[in-house]
Amino acid sequence: MFEPSIYFSPNQKQQGAATLLVATLLLVVALVITLASYKGVFFQAKRVQNEIEARQLHWKGEGRLECVLAKLVDVSSNDPNSVSYNDCDQPTNIQITRQGSSNLYTVESNENGYQVAKVLRIPGAGTLGAITSTADLFMIGSFDIKPQPVQLISTPDLYSCVAVKYSKNIYLNATSNLQTTIPTSPDFPSTTRCASSYQTSISNPSSVLKLSEENNQLDEDGTQLLSENNFKGDFYYDSDLDPFEDLFGVPKSELSSVKKEFTVITGGFCSGSVCPCDSNIASAIEQNKSLIWVDGTCDFGHATQTLSKDTSAGIIVVVQNGLLGSTGSVPFNGVLYHLNTAFTPSLSLWSNMAESSWVASYYTASMQSSGIPVPSLFMTGAKVPDGVLIVDTPGSLAMIYASMDVAYDGKKINHALSKLYKPKWLKGSWHDF
Repeated sequence: MFEPSIYFSPNQKQQGAATLLVATLLLVVALVITLASYKGVFFQAKRVQNEIEARQLHWKGEGRLECVLAKLVDVSSNDPNSVSYNDCDQPTNIQITRQGSSNLYTVESNENGYQVAKVLRIPGAGTLGAITSTADLFMIGSFDIKPQPVQLISTPDLYSCVAVKYSKNIYLNATSNLQTTIPTSPDFPSTTRCASSYQTSISNPSSVLKLSEENNQLDEDGTQLLSENNFKGDFYYDSDLDPFEDLFGVPKSELSSVKKEFTVITGGFCSGSVCPCDSNIASAIEQNKSLIWVDGTCDFGHATQTLSKDTSAGIIVVVQNGLLGSTGSVPFNGVLYHLNTAFTPSLSLWSNMAESSWVASYYTASMQSSGIPVPSLFMTGAKVPDGVLIVDTPGSLAMIYASMDVAYDGKKINHALSKLYKPKWLKGSWHDF
C-alpha cells in the first residue's frame, strides 16, 4: 500500500532553528545572570566575613589596650615598660613606646596586620629643676647640683638642663662653691650630659654673687650687674612661675581638692631633741602614706625619726603656712614643697626654732637694711630630697647653708604623683588601621 511521505518546507526548518537558537540564548543569559548573582552573593558574604573578622580584631586590640591601662592603675606605676602584662590577651602583641622624654606613651596592639593604637598620658611633673623657688634664694657653702635634662640639643645624649628654676633673686655667698654636674635622674640614659652653656661652675667668689631675676646683666633698678655672667642657662628664670601647677597639673584655685588626697598632719617647733613635725612625718611614712601635708610650721631638727624610714621610691611632703627649718639632712626622697598661701614670716617666730642661732648669724643686719626679706626657710645639712626642693613662698627668703648634694630625680617625683593621679588616655589619640 502506498504511504505518503512527510515533507518539511525550508521555512519550517528555519523557524525551528531560530526557536532553538533563541531558547539557547535565553538559557545562556539566564545562566550568566545566575552566575553573576552567585558571584555578588559570594562577594557580599566574603565582605561580611572580613568585616566581622576586622571588628573582632578591633575589639581584641582595644581589650588589650584597656588591659594595659587597668594594670598600670592597679599597680600605681608611672613606667609602663616595667609592668608585666601576662594577664592580658596575647601580651606579645602589645608594644609600648615612649614619645621622646615626655610622659606620653604610644600603646599598640598588632594582630594579623590589624593595628589599634592609643596614646597614654602618665602622671608627671613639668620642668622643675633640682630646686624651684618663687622666694629669694640665698645659698651659703658648697653645692653639687645634678640637674633636670629638658630638651635634646644634639645626639646622642646632649641636653639643655635646668638646675634651678626661679622667679626672684638668687644669691651665692662669698667663698661658696656651686657646680652643675652630670644628671643622674634614672628616667634618662646614663650617658645624658648637659651642654656647656647649661653647666654653671662657680668657685670661691670674693663677694656675694647676685642673679637678679632675669639674667640680663642688670639689677632690678637697671644698673649693671656683671655677677650674673657667672650663672649659665641651667639657672632658668620664669616670671610666671607657678610651682603648684608645674607639680600637680592644676592651678592653686584647686588646692583644696589636691589637699584632700593627702594625709594631713600638724607640724610644730622642736623642744630639745623632740621635734613633732619629724615624728609625725615618720609615723605617716610608717603607715605607708606617700602623700603627706603638714599644716603650719615644720621644724625637722635633725630629722632622726624620718631618717629611719624607707622613702627610696619617693614621697611628697607639703608644708603649708609656716616656717620650715632643719639642722641636719632632710632624709627622704621625692618632693619637699614649702607653700605659703596665708603666712608672713617674722624674726620673732624664728626665735622658737632649732635653727634660730643659724638665722641670727646668717640673716645679717646688712641684708635686712638692703631690703632682703625675712627668711621663711632655713636648712643646713648635707642633703635635701633626691627629687626636687620647691620653695613657693613669694615675698620671703629661703636660706640654705650646707655642703650639699641636690639631685633632680624624675622617677621619684613621678612615683609619688602616681599615688595622686592615675594614667589616662590622651583625648583624640585613637587610631585603628
